[in-house]
Amino acid sequence: TNVIPTPDVNDQPDILMCNMTLVSPLPFTSNVVIPSCQNTSITYSWTNSNPAIGLPASGTGNIPAFTATNPGTATITVIPSITLGGVTCTGAPISFIIFIHAPAQLVCNDHVNISVDENCKVSPVIDMFLENSPNDAIFYEVIIKTATGKIINENELGNYKGQKLTISVRDICDANSCWGTLTVEDK
Repeated sequence: TNVIPTPDVNDQPDILMCNMTLVSPLPFTSNVVIPSCQNTSITYSWTNSNPAIGLPASGTGNIPAFTATNPGTATITVIPSITLGGVTCTGAPISFIIFIHAPAQLVCNDHVNISVDENCKVSPVIDMFLENSPNDAIFYEVIIKTATGKIINENELGNYKGQKLTISVRDICDANSCWGTLTVEDK
């Protein structure tokens, strides 16, 4: 008799995409090795909680390429299975998120004062500078410059106490941007 191994599917990272961009095909993989003499393979069945993003509600096999439409979030659940001799064995499902970014009008604060911590470090976050704080900050590029135009890393802000710096925020999906200034303080 053949013993059917319990199939698995490797975890998938969440997918973050700009609206109206092409999402590459997503192949599923497994750590389970099935001997070729068994003449079967792992089948991956998946469901999509939000077909409005441009991906069908369900499918079998790898997720095909599709154009990301209608900003929003979809949970994709994948269930691996093996069928051999009329018997199907199902493995544990995995889930991941496909997030389609909705660009919004950007409005930066005119000026922000930021205090350094006890290690002279500053942990600026994008919502300090944007008036309409995004819930998807990964889609925004933050550039901080000195008065001479030198671009500085956020980790170096503690070295610029008392200086007025310019900060710009740009949406990487539609290039919309805004800017303001900040002063690093030691309080």
